[in-house]
Amino acid sequence: RHTPVSSSSSSSVSSSSSTTTIGRTSGRGDDRDFDVAPLRAVLGVHAPTTLDTAVAEVASGMRSCEAAASRVAPFLAGHAHAPSAKAAAMVANTVVDRMASLALQGYSPMVVGHGNGGGVAALAAMLMCNAAPALMSTKHPLQCFGFGSPAVACSQLGAASSTYITT
Repeated sequence: RHTPVSSSSSSSVSSSSSTTTIGRTSGRGDDRDFDVAPLRAVLGVHAPTTLDTAVAEVASGMRSCEAAASRVAPFLAGHAHAPSAKAAAMVANTVVDRMASLALQGYSPMVVGHGNGGGVAALAAMLMCNAAPALMSTKHPLQCFGFGSPAVACSQLGAASSTYITT
C-alpha cells in the first residue's frame, strides 16, 4: 500500500532536469499490524525529455561515438554520463536530507527509476550515500532499483555500488 507523504512533509521537485517524488509505503498488504516488512521511503525518478532525446540520438547513430564519449564527466571516484550526472546531482541535493531523516525514523530508503530515470536514480543513490552515510548505516540501508536503465557510470562505480543498486 502506498501513501503519499502529506504536502507539509513531502519533497516534490519539478524542473527541466528531472521530476522526483518521495512517498511512504507500509510494506503490508492490508491494515493488520505485522512487524514483517519495514516502512519505506520511496523516491521515484523520471528523466527529462531532453535526456531521453540525447540517449535516443546516440543509440540511433545520429551522434558519433566521439560525441557520445565527450559527454562523460568525472563523478565521485570514477566517471559518468554528464547529463545524467547533472540530473542526479539536482535530485540528490534536493532530497538527501529528507531521505536521511526518514531513514533515521525507521523507514527503509528506496530510489527507483525506469529507463533513463533508472540511470539518474542510480547516480543519485551514489551521491546520497556519499553525502549522508546515515542512509547506509541504518537497520534498513538505502536500496536503488533501475528498470531498463542504460549504463551511465564506469565499471568501477558499478562494482562499488553493487550492494545497494540493482539494474
